[in-house]
Amino acid sequence: MMNKMIIYPVLFAVNSILLQFSANVSDIALGELIPSIVIIPLLCGGLYWLLARIVKNYHRAGFLTFLIEIWFFHYGTVHQMLHPHLTGGAASASHWYLLPLWSLLFACLGSCWLWKRIHHPDAITNFLTFLSALLVLFSVGRIALDVIPRYLKSTVNEELIQALPGYPPSVLPDIYTIILDGYARQDVLAELYEFNNQPFIHELEKRGFQVATQGRSNYSQTALSLASTLNMDYLNDLNPALPDRGQLIGQISHSQVRAILEGYGYQTVALSSGYLPTEISDADQYITPPTTGHNDDLEALLAVNTITRPFFENGWLDLPISRYLATQERIQITFQTLSSLADVPSPKFIFAHLLIPHPPFIFAEDGPVTPDEFYILADGERLGVSTEAYQKGYTAQIQFTNHHILSTIDAILANSEQPPIIIIQADHGPGLFFQTGSAAGTCHYERFSILSAIYLPANQQVDIPEGLIAVNLFRMILNTIFEATLQYLPERQYYSTWNQPYQFIDVSDLINNPCPKP
Repeated sequence: MMNKMIIYPVLFAVNSILLQFSANVSDIALGELIPSIVIIPLLCGGLYWLLARIVKNYHRAGFLTFLIEIWFFHYGTVHQMLHPHLTGGAASASHWYLLPLWSLLFACLGSCWLWKRIHHPDAITNFLTFLSALLVLFSVGRIALDVIPRYLKSTVNEELIQALPGYPPSVLPDIYTIILDGYARQDVLAELYEFNNQPFIHELEKRGFQVATQGRSNYSQTALSLASTLNMDYLNDLNPALPDRGQLIGQISHSQVRAILEGYGYQTVALSSGYLPTEISDADQYITPPTTGHNDDLEALLAVNTITRPFFENGWLDLPISRYLATQERIQITFQTLSSLADVPSPKFIFAHLLIPHPPFIFAEDGPVTPDEFYILADGERLGVSTEAYQKGYTAQIQFTNHHILSTIDAILANSEQPPIIIIQADHGPGLFFQTGSAAGTCHYERFSILSAIYLPANQQVDIPEGLIAVNLFRMILNTIFEATLQYLPERQYYSTWNQPYQFIDVSDLINNPCPKP
């Protein structure tokens, strides 16, 4: 019976899924893995059972199933690697000869002629069983290195404890933290986008906001920037050996700011962003849009790397990938939800990250556009649009954002029993001159210059610094609320590439260098 227990076809099927998931583990929720990890191995197990009945040989049935899996699941990956060397034309054209060659190769490997010349099929079975188990363990380990740090809760560090009072004031204001992804400072909009945002700034000031005219982020990527902001410190303790962004997800979800505020009796209310690193799903209240369902992005990644790739590239099939509509609805519902949270018992710490005005450009000034387009979060050279298209799309989303932010602020102020603290801040600047893989090719003046606007209750008014940096934002807020004695950190800016997020390059001396003319 033991020679019938051939498990490597199922293990290889499992690893095909884990391999794609592990490469995108910081962008796809762990729960999205479940349907594929159950259905696909069952189908491959069924294929093995059927082939075993046909060929009457369990070793050969296992080998044929393994060949079919490699042929089916990995053709798209091989095509993506080989296409640039095969033809200078459209990617779809190279399928006409690569696909037949690929299929012929596996037909030969699975032929009766070759199998008859194999004298020790059990050796193949043993080797492939060992290899498949090793690959699964490697993929699981890589996923675990990213996932485990997300759930590690840290205590408030000693420096912060010493600077905080033992007892909070009798009245604690609600704190609304609204992160507008990639929202530029007024001077950057004027110089690089020929857009006058002063009317919006004036409307904020009329409502009692103070705007840091020289506000800056400290990191060039969202997860890095928000992890630093919410922990009120630079990211010197990150482990650069760990893959992906799991430890950043953990630092955002279980930040020093959250721990301090919850220690003083605040409840955390987090709104779903649609971007995994900023999904604080274990908040006291975690609010997701009612239209949010299963995300199909993992299935899309699996599909585009399979033998079905030619069907997608030729437009014969649609990829099951997120569309503009889902993010448009999420953003609009987030604005509506923020306007209605005054009824949640106080004190509360509200965190909302909105993926605008960051591209892709899914809103015109007056509302959503092209809802059926694929939604792929990208910026800089990865966006692949002209300078004119970027300027036009970005400024349109700025105007859409401005309108909804002002309406949201008005609703919050009107509905709040006690005046709240409202933070409107960007995580980083826009990406017209941003290179995801090159510090030298990036205009740091644009990338690190951010909108930073703070509303403080009348009885807690302080003058915010004109050059407020993101890492000092909550040091200022805690000093204001609790009369803490937190010291401001010196200003530094760090760039890192998308593929090596923890290899920081200090660009502090470059942030005032002018950008090239658009």
